[in-house]
Amino acid sequence: MIETQQVQRTAIGQASFLGVAVEAFMFDRRAAGVRGSTLKFYQHKLQTFIDFLDQRELRYLEQLQPTDIREFLVSLEGTHTPGGIHAFYRCIRALLRWCEDEEILPAGTWQNPIKRVKAPRVDIEPLQPIPLEDVRKVLDTCNTKLFTDLRDAAIFLCLLDSAVRASELLALNTDDVDLLSGSVLIRKSKSRKPRTTYIGKNARKALRAYLRARTDTDAALFVNRTGERLEYDSLRQVLARRCKRAGIKVWLPHSWRRAAALSLLRAGVDVYTLQHIMGHSDLQVLQRYLKVDNNDAATAHARCSPGDRL
Repeated sequence: MIETQQVQRTAIGQASFLGVAVEAFMFDRRAAGVRGSTLKFYQHKLQTFIDFLDQRELRYLEQLQPTDIREFLVSLEGTHTPGGIHAFYRCIRALLRWCEDEEILPAGTWQNPIKRVKAPRVDIEPLQPIPLEDVRKVLDTCNTKLFTDLRDAAIFLCLLDSAVRASELLALNTDDVDLLSGSVLIRKSKSRKPRTTYIGKNARKALRAYLRARTDTDAALFVNRTGERLEYDSLRQVLARRCKRAGIKVWLPHSWRRAAALSLLRAGVDVYTLQHIMGHSDLQVLQRYLKVDNNDAATAHARCSPGDRL
């Protein structure tokens, strides 16, 4: 905290030097308890922005104009998706709002340029789920009593059944899962709010078989061959190997969460319950997971046709 205050005072003392302002902003975010992954996100985006401005010899806050921000965003079009460009915009907006709140420049002498820059438009595209047929093919590769096969089958079924994020799954301990009821307590969610989700009987059966095969004493639910908690990069490698062995496209772990959302919706789970299971703060985020096609619409209409129910 003392270090944070010193950096902030330095930033104010050096007026509006953008490099120092970014450094002070990052310390403020760290002091506020922002996650490490979010800090890296801010650091990367803002450093790219500062480098762009530095090439134009724009190093002070009072030099920054709305046109400079717009030109930076346009410069990203050849290398970034619309969603990626919007991420840069959000980071710049957060920095400049912080500078405004901290009164890096005296109140009344500076107008925040981000207020005159419209956010880049991003079309909401449904996220692609792994097809359930591909899930079956991946599970078919876990066909022995070897530890890795038992573990991977349990991972894949738990990912699909619980609809959790991969990071949430890997953060689970064995005592977070009730193998009788199937409840799964997510202590470390993205929103930092605990929630409960569930796994079915097939996932519980696979999980029991995997746990019986373990010889370590680590508290983690999923471990590697040496008995240490499985890391995200290792999970990606596991899934990539399984997909290649199954002869299908290599799917990322998050595609299983998308498949879970769509499968639950098709099974009749209402969107508000699904929002709770997924741990989303609002329905707009959930929309990207629900890739409803014409067959879904036709089935729903046949089941619920207002005219047929007269």
